[in-house]
Amino acid sequence: MTVASGPPPGSGSQRPSLAKALYAVLSYALLVHILLGLLRPPQRQAPMALRPRSGAPGALTAEGGADDLFAPMAELVLPHGYPLEEHFVTTADGFVLRVFRIAHGAANRSIAAGAAPRAPRPVALLQHALMDSSAGWVLLGRRALAFQLVDAGFDVWLTNSRGNRYSRNHTRLDPDADPAFWEWTWADKADFDLPAVAEHVEAVTGQRRLVLMGYSQGSMMGLAALSSQPDFATRVSLAVLFVPVAYTRHISSWPFVALARAGLDRAAIAIGWREWGTYSPGYVARAQRVCGWLPVLCELYLTSVCGANPNGNLAPETLLRLMGHLPVGTSVRNMAHWSQAIRRRGEGGLLRYDHGTDCSGGRDCNRRAYGADRPPAFNLTAITTPLALFTGDRDALSPPADVALLTASLAPGVLVAHHAHPDYAHLDFLVGADAPQAAYPAAVRLAARAAASGSAAQRGACQRVSGGSKCGSGAAAAAA
Repeated sequence: MTVASGPPPGSGSQRPSLAKALYAVLSYALLVHILLGLLRPPQRQAPMALRPRSGAPGALTAEGGADDLFAPMAELVLPHGYPLEEHFVTTADGFVLRVFRIAHGAANRSIAAGAAPRAPRPVALLQHALMDSSAGWVLLGRRALAFQLVDAGFDVWLTNSRGNRYSRNHTRLDPDADPAFWEWTWADKADFDLPAVAEHVEAVTGQRRLVLMGYSQGSMMGLAALSSQPDFATRVSLAVLFVPVAYTRHISSWPFVALARAGLDRAAIAIGWREWGTYSPGYVARAQRVCGWLPVLCELYLTSVCGANPNGNLAPETLLRLMGHLPVGTSVRNMAHWSQAIRRRGEGGLLRYDHGTDCSGGRDCNRRAYGADRPPAFNLTAITTPLALFTGDRDALSPPADVALLTASLAPGVLVAHHAHPDYAHLDFLVGADAPQAAYPAAVRLAARAAASGSAAQRGACQRVSGGSKCGSGAAAAAA
């Protein structure tokens, strides 16, 4: 059974007007709920334990330490028969990231036919979306993408970006006392977090090459890192980008658009708030109760942000599980970076954070940060790593028109596959009921080919599925 994705229908002869009125009332109520929930003053949290832990397959949980942040992932992974490891990665600018590893499945199968059971497994590095965490990749249980990759022979690593509930630590800065802890955006994650994790993965596994998978902001980070971090780019044999956001000219997510136009990010910065969407067990418990009683309200909230699949593609139990792991926190500056792009309507492409032009009084400003009055753009044409896109025609945050701008910005031959699903919105590839059959096998096949070749051997042979934007200049469009 799935929950309908659209607004609740009206009744009687006044059905259209009643439906519109109800939708408007619920929409404004949800906006107030979002503001109260996400823009609350930061609350002090227990310090992270930095002793890595691991759990055996089949166990419900594992032994904890000074905090319980291993347990939420353990409860999502261990019961399905997979092991779980916890790693801590320190970035060049001092942030301490908690990264999870699913090294193998119960059978310890290798992707290479006939290989020894302990042969090195190719690495898949999964980067989550805005307000999400490593948990997002395993919310669908045994059918989740992370587990499908493990079953295909991959050594799967799940990141947690700076500032989310799993990675609130730094070598010098206290997230609850030092405002400087929160002075970053997704561009800093691309500059520091992804390269640091990739280097750690190589140190542990001996595997320099990896397949990168990014979701939404995770795809944005991937594009930025691949275009500006040459060493990181040489490590990635293929980047699989789900619902990538690069241009924001046609975004129709009304909460994102409304918050940007209202300048809420500017107001939050002006009053001194630094953290956005702090994880709160109380907030999560209330959200789950609401979703259990009136799932249509949670559907309305999610579809207003992400777009709606007309067929309904979110099972009630998955909805409850999803709301139990969101939001996990980010910085106000990161949300401001998103708002800048929306207010700019994507003009100039994928830009770094705009600090402004006022350098007086020691203020942060563009000239001090970049040596120019305007923030620089990431040069997407410089990307040489093969890319595969998975997009949805109903996506409110990564609509087809913006995806077309992205593909037009890429160098010829870089885009090797584009799977455009006509009914998918922004969340379907992550928690959609049919994603394990409709999307994941194709992603796993692409990753397996890239891992087997270890090179850009597939460049120039773009595959397009179910319509969507053009594959790329001079590429042959063929059904996968």
